Amino acid sequence: MMGRGEKKKKKRRETTTTARGEQRGPRGRAAARNNNNEPRSPPKNPQTHKPTNTQPQKQNSTCLTTEECLLHPNRNPALGKSEVEAALRRHLGVRKVIWLPLGLYADHDTNGHVDNFACFARPGVVLLAWTDDKQDPQHAISNEALAILERERDARGRRLEVIKLPCPPVLSRTQEEYDGLDDEGKEHRKPGERLAASYVNFYVANGGVVAPAFGGDAASADAEAAKVLRRAFPGREVVQVPTREIVLGGGNIHCITQQQPTQGIEVSGEGEEELFLPFAE
Repeated sequence: MMGRGEKKKKKRRETTTTARGEQRGPRGRAAARNNNNEPRSPPKNPQTHKPTNTQPQKQNSTCLTTEECLLHPNRNPALGKSEVEAALRRHLGVRKVIWLPLGLYADHDTNGHVDNFACFARPGVVLLAWTDDKQDPQHAISNEALAILERERDARGRRLEVIKLPCPPVLSRTQEEYDGLDDEGKEHRKPGERLAASYVNFYVANGGVVAPAFGGDAASADAEAAKVLRRAFPGREVVQVPTREIVLGGGNIHCITQQQPTQGIEVSGEGEEELFLPFAE
């Protein structure tokens, strides 16, 4: 025990210098030093310090969506537009969200999901389902979306290039196709109704694009769509597959698949990296 007035002595950590100039603590362990005899930082683990590109960079990323879908009562009834946008920013890591009012005409099954109407071909370039027929209700929807995209900027402040991807001619459910449905399938469908068919609903694969084809009266439109897609995706092989059976159930190729990029890096002209996803560049 210490007597009154005595102060507790602190133990000193003594060091000694070895013949090689290393400083050793009381337990004889050498402290790491560099060539200038300064403390050396612990080595970095290349596995933990290697920069990765598996998430979109928030400062560079843009998301494309539709109000018709994400604000539909079937989708997010308890959330407002600002709350949905906050969730998109949080979960996708995007900084900019571009909202289009509507999706493809008559796309009731997906509530106007954007993947049937518009998507990024690459950063800054958007493919948009299009028709020149002013009598078609799709014309007004596409024209409104075009006006929005032309005045918008992406997260980098760039103007968007919009590529018009012509829709197939109007396709309708036949009586035979309707009769082939069970009672549950017939509940919300009817013969003669318009099918929500477009060529935007494609799948981007390594080195290729798998796109819809409808055949019959749409054969020439199928060929034109393939040409547009090849121009939009230089260096990728465009393969079309018959998808009328998918459209009859609602949606198309992208609706029943989902690309899973491992790196997916697109390098812009400024030398910066971006993660490419069709609906979140």
